[in-house]
Amino acid sequence: MMSQTKKLSIAFYWHMHQPVYQLTSNGDYIMPWVRLHAVKDYLDMALWAKKFEKLKLNFNFVPVLLDSILEYAEKDAHDIHSRLTITPKNKPKVGIVGEILVKYHPDANNHLVDILEAEGAEAVCPDILGFFLYSLSDSEFGYTRLGTSLKAMLIAKSAIKVIEYYQKPACDALRQSKRFTAPLDIHAMMELTKPVLQLGNSTGEGWFLTAEMIELIHDGVKNILCIQPFACLPNHVTGKGMIKRLRELHPDANIAPIDYDPGASEVNQLNRIKLMLSVAFKNIYKDKPPIIDFVCDESAAG
Repeated sequence: MMSQTKKLSIAFYWHMHQPVYQLTSNGDYIMPWVRLHAVKDYLDMALWAKKFEKLKLNFNFVPVLLDSILEYAEKDAHDIHSRLTITPKNKPKVGIVGEILVKYHPDANNHLVDILEAEGAEAVCPDILGFFLYSLSDSEFGYTRLGTSLKAMLIAKSAIKVIEYYQKPACDALRQSKRFTAPLDIHAMMELTKPVLQLGNSTGEGWFLTAEMIELIHDGVKNILCIQPFACLPNHVTGKGMIKRLRELHPDANIAPIDYDPGASEVNQLNRIKLMLSVAFKNIYKDKPPIIDFVCDESAAG
């Protein structure tokens, strides 16, 4: 005998609303609730709803709330609380390039980002996706110059297009930002590198290491730490070996190579970082440079 139980129909109706928060004399909102809910609630709810396509529900946004969201998204609006999280202090930006493990793993570089931030600098580390695009792009040079497989080149080109397709929304958002820059197209980085280094240097990070330094300099990040393991010969060639040429092309570039190795003195690494930072701060505060304290290591003294 079939059940006679009736199904209960439930309507989910989410009513999103915020009042018109009074503006301060400089045009900032007094309360932060529109911004906070926008980044942690409104989008999350829509994404969760998308995961359950059979679930029927409605979202209603009052016009005043939509206007406020657009003010934040498109007109760089602020509230008095968001102003506290954006410091006007002019910090020196320090780019981090080098061997992939040492660059991204904090244990391998002795927590370099933490050190830079503790010293009052802003660390700028290129995204890891660029390394994979570089690895794929080498197939084109290999086919045209070294006679490698056409099939491998076509597969690599297709993979580059797929990666760039999924990368595009993030790059578009970064280009619209006033505080961040989007990574360059891998072929644009190849063109930047050609006057300095031949693209046949494809061992290890290869020409891409030089390209990252050039990209940082073009983005206004003139202070760069080039880090690598002591025994990584290819990176010494395309990293440390290119510093002189980059300084000739960009006299204001402040580049310091640092070796990270189990036998290297951490204190010596720290002092090299501080030396680079002293120049970085001097370039910003030429009239009143800050005092940089150095660490003494008697065991490292020769």
